[in-house]
Amino acid sequence: MCVDAEKKDTGKAPLRFPESNETNKSDVHCTFQVDYNGGDRHNVIRGKPTVPAPTRLAVFERTVYWTDATKQGVFTVDKFDGKDSVKAIYRMAEMGKEPKAIRAVHALLQPEQLSPCESQCEHLCVVTASSDTLGGEVGYRCACQIGYMLRPDRRGCELVLEFLMYSQQKFIKGKVLNPVSSGFGDAIQPIVSRSARFVGLDYDAHDDYIYYSDVILDVIYKIRRDGTARENVLASQNEGVEGLAVDWAAKNLYYIDSRKGTLNVLSTRRPENRRTLLRDLKRPRAIVVHPNKGLVCRRKHQARQCLYILREIITECYLQIFFSEWDRPANISRANSDGTGVRVFKLLLGWPNGLSMDYERDRLYWCDALLDHIQHADLDGKDVKTISSRMIRHPFSLVIHGKKIYVTDWRLDAIIEMDKLSGQGEKIVEKVITLFQGASFDKHTNA
Repeated sequence: MCVDAEKKDTGKAPLRFPESNETNKSDVHCTFQVDYNGGDRHNVIRGKPTVPAPTRLAVFERTVYWTDATKQGVFTVDKFDGKDSVKAIYRMAEMGKEPKAIRAVHALLQPEQLSPCESQCEHLCVVTASSDTLGGEVGYRCACQIGYMLRPDRRGCELVLEFLMYSQQKFIKGKVLNPVSSGFGDAIQPIVSRSARFVGLDYDAHDDYIYYSDVILDVIYKIRRDGTARENVLASQNEGVEGLAVDWAAKNLYYIDSRKGTLNVLSTRRPENRRTLLRDLKRPRAIVVHPNKGLVCRRKHQARQCLYILREIITECYLQIFFSEWDRPANISRANSDGTGVRVFKLLLGWPNGLSMDYERDRLYWCDALLDHIQHADLDGKDVKTISSRMIRHPFSLVIHGKKIYVTDWRLDAIIEMDKLSGQGEKIVEKVITLFQGASFDKHTNA
């Protein structure tokens, strides 16, 4: 018998589609028709000798056209007369090629139709089967181009200023956090590569650049949210960049090289200006910076207010960077932005995978993939608190945004959202495969 294919739609016009099995595990191949609800099914033609491997089809008036991979040609059949009306209209066997797509082209296939859109949408209008606006008949739904989201009126579009960004081995994607309408939720042009293994990820909201690392090609890239202006920031110099952190104030990029065991910095404006700050680290993994707080300023060995420009006084100012190491004993450390003043926090750690900063409360968060929990502390590594979670199985990275934490979990293949203080309100906001890093993009956070 022929195996049913599931088709869901509305209306009564018949759908016609073939079933083929190119692995030859079935004795019966057929073409059949159903209405848009999957009912009123009728076989048009069946039998392996006649249709051994139908792959694509088209319909015009009484005739069904299909391509066949085994017979390597294009064939037709009358949809009411069946087997006796089969004809071969084109053969490709002598060319040794398998026919692919097929379409019937005629003006009657695209009759004049009044559009329900009529400039109702700012960017894109999608015709739908029903619409509240048009009383339940043929209607429309507005959508926005990638990087924009619908306004509350569901017609206009505005630039997405807050979204969740994550790397997924061969993809980097952005998800609108609170969309007005479901679907069409891409906040950035997806970054895709078949040969990549994207891991490190961060952004500069002021310059509108996303920074990411590929540990297969050993390259750090930057690219705009719309997918344009991609550049190599650093190529063939790093061997295993798994952590990136952008200092959006000073326009520097800090990065961890896990294989070399180094912590490095380069200028995002002039990437050729770079230096190694720390060496001989023990399997460093994650890094985060805090440009707005924790500045350490010195002038003649005395602490004073941080002033960047004075006529006769030069004051050195350092933001603070935080990084984790895996090798026993695993630790999280703090250092000045020039690599000096390293301080190892006294914490009980297993595998400190991800680091994130709560800029509103000046708290450092981390997830531990061995102990399978999330903790946070003040910027001195004290006042440690643990967040309880019933969902987390194997956390890899995390990011703080507003009152929420977003955690990537390898075992769940998902991104989990929860309250950043209590862990309450846990829910999966995205199901993905092979997650690595996550980052939240907020134009107002990078102030």
